Amino acid sequence: MIEDYRLEEYIPASGERDEAAGLTLFYLVQVLDKIDESTRIGRRDAAMLAVAYGKLSRGIEVADLLVKNLRVADDGVWVYTAKSKTRRDGEGKWRFIRDRTDLQIVRRVRAWLGDLRELDADNPTLPLFRALSTTGNLKGRSNATVRGLHLSGRAINEIVKNRAAAAGVTYINGLKVTSHSLRAGPNTDMKRAKVPLADRREAGDWGEKSPLPDSRYNRPDGTVDATETDPLDAVPLFGRFKEDIAEP
Repeated sequence: MIEDYRLEEYIPASGERDEAAGLTLFYLVQVLDKIDESTRIGRRDAAMLAVAYGKLSRGIEVADLLVKNLRVADDGVWVYTAKSKTRRDGEGKWRFIRDRTDLQIVRRVRAWLGDLRELDADNPTLPLFRALSTTGNLKGRSNATVRGLHLSGRAINEIVKNRAAAAGVTYINGLKVTSHSLRAGPNTDMKRAKVPLADRREAGDWGEKSPLPDSRYNRPDGTVDATETDPLDAVPLFGRFKEDIAEP
């Protein structure tokens, strides 16, 4: 009876591990290209995606960033994490994300910081990413008693999912794109580029002995579009093989 339950009930219900897709750079560029960066919401979201990918961030770490946690140079962006799941106590950590023509992190971060200045919301101690109204103004947060002015991890997740859906990449190889995809994606890209495990641990703020970059956060098929080929494509529509169609 237990075995029957395991096969018929447990596995269909929850036996498969719920993993996020790897939003690798190949797909991330497609998502960024679909964002209208002439709007304030678009500039916020583009900067958010670029920072999260470059830093291999967890969603809540993106939400917790303050304005002072970002320093922009001509050749890249410095991002500071005060604490993380790995480092719950102790000193924070800076990570440098070099600018690239595909990610364009410097341009996107500078554009968003300019918006914060216009909104008079660029005080160093204020959250970096803010809730905005449809018109691009700061949204009232008087009812947000838990997170205050900070977005929630759930809000970051919804932004990522909605932007991915708008670009037609809701799923990548059967896995759903979520905010965690911005952690799995760059790790997958770096492993595919033969970046050593120790360097990937450092970039993603994993523990020095953690196996997760190679086990849970590597999506080896993340840069291959599995929808390009399907053996069933060889079967004609409605199964109408020529030999089955009677001569007139």
